Amino acid sequence: MSRLPIDSDGITSTYLTDYNEDSGIGHLETIQSGRINGKIVDEFRSDSASRNQFAQGRLAARIPITVYNSWRKEWRSNHSDKWEWTTWLTMRLNSNDYAYLRNQKL
Repeated sequence: MSRLPIDSDGITSTYLTDYNEDSGIGHLETIQSGRINGKIVDEFRSDSASRNQFAQGRLAARIPITVYNSWRKEWRSNHSDKWEWTTWLTMRLNSNDYAYLRNQKL
């Protein structure tokens, strides 16, 4: 069976794959477009401009799931013996290469 499109919002598309009519079981595949980074940055600007200065928490970063998954895989294979996940993730977000994911008005 080929991929059957189920839903798409222009950034994320969901497909039904490997559907078995006898058992009624299939797999869902979700694909995110590379255009998501621009949308995340735009949402950050909006969130930062209207943030509550007296709130207890702050939105520090928004990481696309594709980037998160690749970072997690890299950490497991190369860095899990040296760093805890939260420490390594913080180091990544503090890197200049990923500054666009951070909220600039914290």
